[in-house]
Amino acid sequence: MAEYYLGVFLYPKYLAEKPANDPDYDMAMYLIDNNFYFETENVTEEKYLQRVKISLNWWNRKEKLSKNMMLELYGGRIINTFDIIYRLRAANAFVLALSVVVFYFIMLTTFGSVFWICVSLVATFFYGHNMIFLEKGIFATDEAMFVLFFNVGIFFMIKIFSGSKRRVVYLWGYAASAAFCTQAKLNGMMLSFFFSTLYLAKLSASYFARFKINIKKSIILLVLVNILSFCIFTLCDPYLYQNTLSNIGNYYSHRWARTLIQTKNEDYIKVMLPNYMQRIAAVYNNFIGNNVNMDLSFVSYDFPFGKFQPPRNLLIVLLATGIFSTIIKTIREKNVFSANFLILLFFIMTQFIMGFYLMFNFSRYFIQLIAFFLFFEINGAIYISKLIIQSTKKLVVNCAC
Repeated sequence: MAEYYLGVFLYPKYLAEKPANDPDYDMAMYLIDNNFYFETENVTEEKYLQRVKISLNWWNRKEKLSKNMMLELYGGRIINTFDIIYRLRAANAFVLALSVVVFYFIMLTTFGSVFWICVSLVATFFYGHNMIFLEKGIFATDEAMFVLFFNVGIFFMIKIFSGSKRRVVYLWGYAASAAFCTQAKLNGMMLSFFFSTLYLAKLSASYFARFKINIKKSIILLVLVNILSFCIFTLCDPYLYQNTLSNIGNYYSHRWARTLIQTKNEDYIKVMLPNYMQRIAAVYNNFIGNNVNMDLSFVSYDFPFGKFQPPRNLLIVLLATGIFSTIIKTIREKNVFSANFLILLFFIMTQFIMGFYLMFNFSRYFIQLIAFFLFFEINGAIYISKLIIQSTKKLVVNCAC
């Protein structure tokens, strides 16, 4: 999915260079000629091999080089490579901007009312300036596309399950976002797990509450929505047009094979998370500023006026208070399908799934969790503020008496 999207941003440049080359000059040749072809181990055709041999192998250098250092080392041949990088980052910046907008609507849907519009704006301001979001999301990887459709999927599921009616547009929106999210990264399939689990849970709750529901039609609707999502997922990738199920299996087996190879790499061994409990522990250690590699980008924000990093103890208090207040609010409202509690469920289920596949403690693999932690930290700050205001009012009243 990301390859197609990013390719759109590079295509005009490729078309401009094509007339000066052979008639069979394609996009792969363009990338190789501009030193931007990473999957060289898959190159077998002679017309590509000849180009690979003379391309600059700049990405395999262990040390980080500045732009000036690379110009000095590689000369003018690296300039077009910079141009490609800037174009790809511009594309991802646009996608990340859309993710911020979606996050704002998630917050607005959860809070509501005029006052909470301001709270949603503040939360969105922090979200868009998170260091992982800015540094990792903007790279030419799948993270930007993945987090956009992950957020869109969460938004539509909140609309579907917290409302009294399931509008067709929300079901279509969920189906498309789940398909695109899985196309961006295979672990995007977790959205389908979320939807099916919550759908069956709400159906069961309605049945035992003796609401008038048609079980058969409800099950058929669940199946149809998942089939629609699967069809969209398949249509996005020509590789899946034939032997669809087998080729989907090939995707997962290929990804697992690459992971096994990476476990033997020295750089990857340092950040390995070999078991389920270590993966879940890494989530909380990272987002409370206790990363084993001293990576504080999880809890750092890069604002125009300077960088901001909340104290670790404050983050722990806000997170715990935010989760506590969400549970208390759900108990008072007696509605386990409220928007607030749904976000808590998505937060828990996301970690549950990540515990199975998260092999390495790289910050970009946690990008989908930024919204959850920020949501509960904001909730915690609001809850504590209310307690302080209420306590102050009582103190003033007592003093007056």
